[in-house]
Formats: sequence, C-alpha cells, structure tokens
Amino acid sequence: MADILHRIGVKTRSPEKVYDALTTVEGLAGWWTDDTKGSGDVGGVLEFRFPPGGFDMEVVELRPSERVAWRVADGPEEWIGTTIDWDLRQDGDYTIVLFKHQGWKEPVEFMHHCSTKWATFLMSLKSLVEIGEGAPAPGTCRSATGTEPSQAGRPAAGGGQSVIHSLVTVTSSSSDGIGSTPMRSGTRRRAPGRTRPRR
Repeated sequence: MADILHRIGVKTRSPEKVYDALTTVEGLAGWWTDDTKGSGDVGGVLEFRFPPGGFDMEVVELRPSERVAWRVADGPEEWIGTTIDWDLRQDGDYTIVLFKHQGWKEPVEFMHHCSTKWATFLMSLKSLVEIGEGAPAPGTCRSATGTEPSQAGRPAAGGGQSVIHSLVTVTSSSSDGIGSTPMRSGTRRRAPGRTRPRR
C-alpha cells in the first residue's frame, strides 16, 4: 500500500475554522470545488464534482477541531476504498494540518498526479481560512484539472494552479506546505460573510 502525505500550517488562533472548512458543504465549496453537495455528518456522503468527473466520500469519523476522516465510496478505480484523513493540532499561531490519502494499492502515475492536486488544494484551504478567499475548481487553471494528455478522460483531484513551497512526496515523508501560493485575480472564492481584506 502507498499513501499521499502532506503537511500545512494555517495561521489561525484555533483549529475551529479549518475544521468548519472540512466539514460543511459551504466550507468545502470554498476551497475544493464549487460543485459540492451532501452531508458532512458521520455516515453522510459528500459529493464533489469537477469538469472531468468527481468523487463521493463517506464521512467515517469526526472529532471537532481535531480530526476528519472520509472513505472514498465512488470515483476513479484507484480511489475507491482509500481513506482521506485530516488531523489538526494547534502550534502557537498556526493550526497544523496533517493530510493523508491512504490505501493506494500501488504508487501509479495517477497517484503522483493526485498528490500534486491535493497539495494545490491544501494551499487553497490555507488561503480560505487565512484571508477569506480560496481557489476552488472550476475557477482554477484549466491546464491542471487532470485533463492533460496523460490523464485524458480520467477524473482527478480537481483543478489547480502552481504551488510554491509545497514539496510533494509519497509514503513516509510529509510536505511542508507552510508558505504562499500565487492566486490569479478572479479565481478565488470568498468565504461567506467575509469582506475583502485591506492590502
């Protein structure tokens, strides 16, 4: 078995905002894909749709402000039966997110592709919580949606844009995603009820 592992630090005084962004339809639509439906409660199913396809995630565990766990119920063959875990802890002014997409049968090329997409969207999550604007699909760069020639016709972990300071590794290492990512004007999703921050 092989796993996708990432780590990011989100500047926020408590994990509550990150937890809400991972457990509510509105929050998830703010950083992963606009087309998000379903229930974020334990036993519920969250439906995520992208132009190339989508995923259904069964919510298997929730520990407020500490942990979120999903099981992939439907999607690409390589994803079905894998689990996606988000472990949260506070470290000073940052909420540390330890992300795991576990249970891949083997580290195929598609897994490497999805690892890059997960890194991109974790930076979108960071942006949503820190400044009130994420970069969910489909407003992100089309060239990274998983429809490039090597992935034509296959659903991928959504669209994305270039990420800096995010090292993608598989199996035993995690990435240090603390840093910034360039966001194109007009591609960000503003958090509900939030106004644009002064610059």
